[in-house]
Amino acid sequence: MCFVYVGGSIANDQETPEIKEEPVLDVSAGSRYTLLVDSKGDAFASGFIESKYEYLGQFGVESNKLEDGQNEWRMIEKVADVGGRATAAPPFAKVYAGASANSNSGEQHSLLIDNKGNVYTFGNNNRGQLCLGDTDPRYIPNQVSLTKPAIAAALGEDFTLILLEDGTVYGCGSNEKGELGLGDNIKAVNKPNNGNGLNGIVDLTSGLNYAMFQSENGDVYTTGSNMYSQHCKDTNGEPVTTPEVSF
Repeated sequence: MCFVYVGGSIANDQETPEIKEEPVLDVSAGSRYTLLVDSKGDAFASGFIESKYEYLGQFGVESNKLEDGQNEWRMIEKVADVGGRATAAPPFAKVYAGASANSNSGEQHSLLIDNKGNVYTFGNNNRGQLCLGDTDPRYIPNQVSLTKPAIAAALGEDFTLILLEDGTVYGCGSNEKGELGLGDNIKAVNKPNNGNGLNGIVDLTSGLNYAMFQSENGDVYTTGSNMYSQHCKDTNGEPVTTPEVSF
């Protein structure tokens, strides 16, 4: 458990952190918004939306509970189970806020993991990045159907990667640049897919359109865009479409 330090307000940068007097389990910074889980397992969202009419759900609350512009901490009170039935939010353990290269504050998606390893996604879903079998946005967290509990996740601009406790990695959303490691022929998937061949993975992270995976033997695999040699190797700017050991 730790205390989270935050800074700044709309149109005002803050050069030194200021403590938010709330012990937290996890926190994640996205594009123009933040997700936080407190010591009781309650999840909250805070940040900025340009318009409730363009908002696609990345806060995890319905638009009628938000204001255009700045929104301070809103509690995520409801989720939907795998059958689509609304229920009270469970205690959460981890949060993941999304990022986008586009300045539109409504285009991100988000993910929560509860204290049993269940995964919930919400927000923009234009490429199937919510892993729910369609491309419709979600305004409250919806549970993803998975075979085993999850221990971590990573969000790119329009894709999602989920690490299960058995060391396998499932992905959904865009694979245009090989972000999911599914090769050249699959451009997008809207259900969890582990065709990347990864196993024995202990950690993962992502950028806007590439991803990295650490294996239990210390190898680091990369996949996706390599326009700027972000894989730590030169591919003449060409993407890597299946996971390869980079270092």
